[in-house]
Amino acid sequence: MQSSIAAFDTFLQESNSDSMDWADGGGADDADRLLGMLSRQEWGQLKYLYKSRDAKWRASLASVLRPQQGEDAERLMLDLAWDQDGEVAFLAVSSIAFYCGINEAAKGPFIDLKIQIPSFLSRAKATAGLADQTRRVSARCHTHLQRRLEFFARLLESEV
Repeated sequence: MQSSIAAFDTFLQESNSDSMDWADGGGADDADRLLGMLSRQEWGQLKYLYKSRDAKWRASLASVLRPQQGEDAERLMLDLAWDQDGEVAFLAVSSIAFYCGINEAAKGPFIDLKIQIPSFLSRAKATAGLADQTRRVSARCHTHLQRRLEFFARLLESEV
């Protein structure tokens, strides 16, 4: 029988988070289910495995990680913010911003306490250089996304 980490790895190798069937009941849900089957030891293995996988694999990983999956997932999300592939780094930073409570409305970005995970926001604020990395990622984005990411960078730098 295949281990959970091997099944997850194989699934992501055959997946594409850019495809139309990834979100909304597609591959992302399957990837999330497979992540939920990982043991504590396998989460540790994942920390090393992702570094040897291609950008498409890492983008799929970045798109399904959530703080609710535990501390290992939080650490991976934060690590992926510095990925050498711009798309992977963007996906990670965007996800981090979302779970830190950054939402968007017609008037622009705002802090949404309904989606904010305070403990994850604290961890993100304690991550050295994340505000600067967010700005580097933002510089390669459309103006609309830049506003949201700059708002997030300022939140990371705030004392509140």
